[in-house]
Amino acid sequence: MDEAVSLVLFGGPSAGKSSLLGALIQAGQEQEHLLKGKLNDRSQKLAGLQQELYHDKSAPTVDEVVSYPIAIEPEVAAAKSLPAEAVLIDCAGRSAQQLLSEKTAKQVPALARAVHNADTLIMVVDAAAELPELQRSFGQLAGYIRQLEEKRGKSSAVSGLPVYLVLSKCDLLAKKGDTTSTWIQRIEERKRQIDQAFRKFLDQQPGRDRLAFGKLDIHLWATAARRPVLADRPGVDSQPYGVAELFRQCLEAARDFRTRKEGASKWLQVVVAGVGSLVALMALLAFAVYITRPSAEVIALENALHGLLPAEGAKPADRLKEPLDDRLKQLRKIAANPDFPRLPTATQERVRHYVEEIEAYQKYNREFLIRVQDPKLATTDEELDQIEKAIRDLPLPAKYAESWKGTRIGNRVQFWLKDVKSLRDEGARTETWINEQIKAGKGLEKEGFRLLMLGESAPAKEREAWHADYKAFIEQPFPHRPRERPASAATITYDTVYHLQRVDRARQSWDEFKKSLDFIRERLM
Repeated sequence: MDEAVSLVLFGGPSAGKSSLLGALIQAGQEQEHLLKGKLNDRSQKLAGLQQELYHDKSAPTVDEVVSYPIAIEPEVAAAKSLPAEAVLIDCAGRSAQQLLSEKTAKQVPALARAVHNADTLIMVVDAAAELPELQRSFGQLAGYIRQLEEKRGKSSAVSGLPVYLVLSKCDLLAKKGDTTSTWIQRIEERKRQIDQAFRKFLDQQPGRDRLAFGKLDIHLWATAARRPVLADRPGVDSQPYGVAELFRQCLEAARDFRTRKEGASKWLQVVVAGVGSLVALMALLAFAVYITRPSAEVIALENALHGLLPAEGAKPADRLKEPLDDRLKQLRKIAANPDFPRLPTATQERVRHYVEEIEAYQKYNREFLIRVQDPKLATTDEELDQIEKAIRDLPLPAKYAESWKGTRIGNRVQFWLKDVKSLRDEGARTETWINEQIKAGKGLEKEGFRLLMLGESAPAKEREAWHADYKAFIEQPFPHRPRERPASAATITYDTVYHLQRVDRARQSWDEFKKSLDFIRERLM
């Protein structure tokens, strides 16, 4: 696959499309491990959106479509899942509204063409908008999705075009006094409300379940360009929430869809090339095919499962790749379909086993998040001990213990244990370093008192030398920047280390010692 995949951002005015692109550059700089690849802004235009966004000077997109070519240099582990080249296409909110209207769709041919050729659609809505306002736009979106599926179905387009319904501006959902956990719960509740409302509109679209071709694969996601000020994480935090993960999954989904589309196209070319020599044979077999062919309903189920079931022998990390909620819902619906027993027995068993594994995976994930605190939020040794004990008391289910090791949940168990050990070690190391600074400063304090005792008879050069040493001591920075990650850590940074109580107490002692030096400096002026 040499050609760049195409991701189209679609949404009304002020939905947050351009801000999402600016936040992507921020995520590429600060959360490369979540993006699982190094982002290269080919045109450098995304960097401009980033500057506007984080300086609160964002302006709406006025052109019908704007293209932002990017390149991805994936990590070794993700090399097969991320495309090397991609084009992100933004659009003016007014153009999106025109495309949703059958009367004015011809006025935006460039946007219509971009949507038609997209490998992934990202529909952006403002999560902080009132539900009645969102519901008014859902009717248009659902109708447009149905119209798009019909057009794709008539042209026998490959099913499973990824569509991500993205909730932007989730930082506006936070309320004063919220903790990180409370804020995330608010986001999940808004996702649930919007998912129910949007699915209701989709289910009202007639004949959607009977599509054999062209059906879309819809997912729900939540993002924030920056994290809000929270009770347990005060101060401005420019790190985006959910943006790196969203675009990583969109890029992977786009690559998978492009691969399937190109595979289908190549297969069609092979079939067309051989039609001449097979005409006679096809005539003889026509009757047999007619009486044994599966029904349209079974074909529709098989097409739907094509984009839902993992490939045979797929790695656990690919098989259990988020988001899973929508996939599980669709698999359950297919399993409950009256035509499901008419599928091949092996296919039925694959569906049942896959549903069982997803349910076990999600159940363990819920229990883990309830019982185990994120090491990033720990501040005491006691909390680190509790986290370590909780992890060891909640092992992976025996049935899946081996196969889940490479999944997000399996990695999280190992990462968090690694982070707990790193916090202990780095906290002790930082505390020792601060105490060593204080110890080293005792000589400076002693020399200052000596000069004070000499009074005006103290040599000027000695005073100047003391002031120079004082300035160097006061301005001595911590050995690591807050955003730097310890070599032994998996996900935490030194910002978490510096918030540990033992480090904070040592820092307070250091600050008090600096005050005593300030006392000497003022009298040596």
